[in-house]
Amino acid sequence: SPVNGLHIVCFDQMEPSSADNEEEDKVRLTFYADAVAEGKEQITISKKDLKWDRLKTTLAVELELEHPGPLQQPWAVFTTKGERIVGVEDVLTTDLSSTKSEMFIAESLLASNTVVLTGGGQWVWPG
Repeated sequence: SPVNGLHIVCFDQMEPSSADNEEEDKVRLTFYADAVAEGKEQITISKKDLKWDRLKTTLAVELELEHPGPLQQPWAVFTTKGERIVGVEDVLTTDLSSTKSEMFIAESLLASNTVVLTGGGQWVWPG
C-alpha cells in the first residue's frame, strides 16, 4: 500500500553503448512515488548532468513534490541506511572536500544506487 511522502529513487549507471554511438555515461533514474512499485517512471540523463540544482527539479516534477507548508520540514534524500545525503533547501559549496559539494552529492547518489526521499525531511531506519 502507498506510503504518502516516502519515495524511492534508483540510480543505475549505464555504460556508453557503442551500438548507439554514445560517448558519455548515462544514469537511469527509476521513481517509485509513495513507495509503490506500480506506476514507476524511468528517465535517463547524462552522468555529467547529475547536478543537484537540476536533479532536485527533476525529483520534484517526477514525484509531484509540493513546497512544504509553514509547519513542515522541506524534503530530503537519504541512503537506505538512513544517512542524510542532501535536502531541497541545502546550500551547496564549491569546497570539493565538503559533504555539501556537487561532486560529493552526485557520488553519494550513485554509490547508494537506491535512495529514499521523504517529504518531511527526516527519516529514521530502522524505524
